Amino acid sequence: MSAITEQVEFSKGVTAAWQAAANLAMSAGSQIELSHLLRGICHVSRPRPGQPADLQLEVQKLQSFWKKLSFDPETVPAPNSSARPGSDPAADVGAKRTVHRSPQTRAVFEEASREALKRPDALLDLPLLFAVLLKLGDAVLPSGASPVEPAEVWSAYHSFLNPEATPSKTLRTPLPSRTRDKENKPDKKEVPEVATEEGKAEQAKGEEDRGDTVLFAQLDANSRITPRAGGALLAERLTALSEAAWELGTATPIEAFLQKVTEELLRMVPSAEACALLVPDGNSKNLLLKTNAPKGLPIVSLTLANRAISEGKGIIWIKGDNLTESQVAAKLQSGLYVPLYVEKEPVGVLCLDSRKAAPFTRDDLNTVTAVAHQASLAIAHHRLKQDLEQKNNVLERLLTNFSPKVRVQLVQRAQNGRLRLGGQRSVVSLLATDIRGYTQLTRDMETEDIVEMLNDYLSALTDCVFRNGGTVDKFIGDAILAVFGSPEPDPQHSQNAVRTGLEMQEAMRSVSELRSRHRKTVCKIGIGIHTGEVLHGFVGSCERMEYTVIGDPVNMASRICDGAAGGEILASPQIYEYVWRMIQAEEAVIKTKHEGDLNVYRISQRA
Repeated sequence: MSAITEQVEFSKGVTAAWQAAANLAMSAGSQIELSHLLRGICHVSRPRPGQPADLQLEVQKLQSFWKKLSFDPETVPAPNSSARPGSDPAADVGAKRTVHRSPQTRAVFEEASREALKRPDALLDLPLLFAVLLKLGDAVLPSGASPVEPAEVWSAYHSFLNPEATPSKTLRTPLPSRTRDKENKPDKKEVPEVATEEGKAEQAKGEEDRGDTVLFAQLDANSRITPRAGGALLAERLTALSEAAWELGTATPIEAFLQKVTEELLRMVPSAEACALLVPDGNSKNLLLKTNAPKGLPIVSLTLANRAISEGKGIIWIKGDNLTESQVAAKLQSGLYVPLYVEKEPVGVLCLDSRKAAPFTRDDLNTVTAVAHQASLAIAHHRLKQDLEQKNNVLERLLTNFSPKVRVQLVQRAQNGRLRLGGQRSVVSLLATDIRGYTQLTRDMETEDIVEMLNDYLSALTDCVFRNGGTVDKFIGDAILAVFGSPEPDPQHSQNAVRTGLEMQEAMRSVSELRSRHRKTVCKIGIGIHTGEVLHGFVGSCERMEYTVIGDPVNMASRICDGAAGGEILASPQIYEYVWRMIQAEEAVIKTKHEGDLNVYRISQRA
């Protein structure tokens, strides 16, 4: 190989054709001539079972070029006519003997290599090799193989790559249809509708892909990307990917992030003229338009978009004979489509389109696939965030009996998996309160007025509990049982319970004064406060979890509350031991049905 040839990468098709040509030359006992190379190319182009997918795509591209040339490979003798009977000309037998190229064949490879180096991927494929072979190899084609003269082949090749240029007359001659061509055509699929994100399904301006579409590059959408580009281009693309990852980790809204992805792809892939992100609409067959650049209704091949999603592969396509009416109107010639997946679920497809034939390279495919990975990660991150926010909202609604501070702590425990069923024993303070004379007071009231009165008073009383770090264990009609020091420990639970009682009575006076102005029924409450060891925690099941407090101190707080008159705060001696310096109180005795006389302290005000 020459120094120039060694700088390019041979495609699988070129490698197979070269091996077939070498084997033909060995069988003939001669150098590798141009006729051997031509027959090797034609041999590789014939469909065979077990061909790799990327080789099949390269062959489809070559066959599309042949259509433009009106070249019929059937006019070229099959390699087996001069090879050993039953042998495969592409089989590797070169390890046993050495065969040299003729000067003409060497010149073809060197010229083709120089042309390949002009490509970003430096890839020498079958269409390029065939074009150079016909360009340099005078009379290499059998008589009647093609109406294209060798001198015109090179312009025909560039017209094939760029149909916007004035086409050669020789490209207008149709290739006679053959059964083999029909078999190579991709199956037509039902074309889904394109709709806006709000769900307004608008049919793309061309209803169905009617012509052949040649796929000449594919890449598994879940494969790891190894960049092949070098220099400034690689640095630029890596920088863009790094910036995308950084934006993903910030508070950038998902819609703004995805819009920036489409805009960045237009900058990173200069061949692209339009970029759109389509997403599946749940269980329907529709593809919704999530975002696109530039703005406006994108014109894409929905058949290929769905194919990329269903096969899980990024693809580069060029047009065949016909496109949809919308694609013809937009003069689209090629595209690059890459699906997005989250946990094996398709979540979208990036569609890049262009008016140039085959402008996209394998490095473009690698780049867009890497960006698709970032976009998939962004969508997964957004879904996870939404799921957590939803669960947090539900959890917070379930924890409405707790103060905001305690609620946050419980949510954090739930997120860390530490909010479990079970109780613990510890000393807490309990406050019980209810409305004095509630039954007689509400006897003649309307139900709506009773509910309004309870809401006015109980909301003000609950605020007092939460403000001092307490927990509402339960509401029982007009009564409240509040706990301090649970579920989170509080070394000042006794002081906070007494402070809450004092604030409650002040709140009752404020609410009653406001209701009196509107000539509404007012009431008073009695409060009982006690402290002691209880069992507290979450009981029930994983599906239904409730907070509760169990123990004799709960009953004692209720007994003390029963002995308190309207507007009074009674505290047990156990509580008084902790708060004697912060209050003014006098000793008292109350009568109970079960415990008999109880010694308590009647709290009048703060010290």
